[in-house]
Amino acid sequence: MMKCLAIDDEPLGLDLLAGYCKKISNIDLVGKFTNVDKAKEFILNNEVDLLFLDVQMPDMNGIDFYKQFGQDKLVVFTTAFSEYAYEGFNVNAVDYLVKPFDFNRFLQSCNKAIEADNLKNKIHEQFITIKSDYKIYNLKAKEIVFIESKDDYVKLFLVDGKHLLSKITTKGILEILPKEFIRVHRSFIINKNHVNHISTYSIMVNQIEVPIGKNYKIELQEFNH
Repeated sequence: MMKCLAIDDEPLGLDLLAGYCKKISNIDLVGKFTNVDKAKEFILNNEVDLLFLDVQMPDMNGIDFYKQFGQDKLVVFTTAFSEYAYEGFNVNAVDYLVKPFDFNRFLQSCNKAIEADNLKNKIHEQFITIKSDYKIYNLKAKEIVFIESKDDYVKLFLVDGKHLLSKITTKGILEILPKEFIRVHRSFIINKNHVNHISTYSIMVNQIEVPIGKNYKIELQEFNH
């Protein structure tokens, strides 16, 4: 389900969007704002996949807002002025809704956004190939919680609680892992997407405690911020 945010300086416009969103099972409206500062704060602290964003607002132009705070999100611009459509598509907007629009037109935009999100996830889904116990495993990177290394072997701990032992050095495994993996200790590599909590000397990944080496604290601090 896509997590969506609606930003419009007109409360009636937000109410209309909220009503439309309730009718679409794949759309979850997690917030609606008339104030761009509160919207910015929400975006910085919460997971959001899609923005429904009005172009003409008194505090900030919606396109400028998107360029500053939402470029990693999908966006559908809404406005009463069709002349902004060209600029909206210049920032790779999924769609541009000219007010007033009915539910069917809104549904078309949502379907475009869902298709774009599916494509985005497919492109970013990465696999790594590992040999373990005389078998070849093609693993999704997101299934790996953390990796423990010892000598010329690594043990990969997976989200389902299982683990795989493979004859490969720490340097070798790091070369094939995507960027969401970081080394936090001489013997441990973690997947940032599974981090629950970071403390001074350890990090919780998928509710498992992993030690932090003193030589790796700087990189971890940068990630934590």
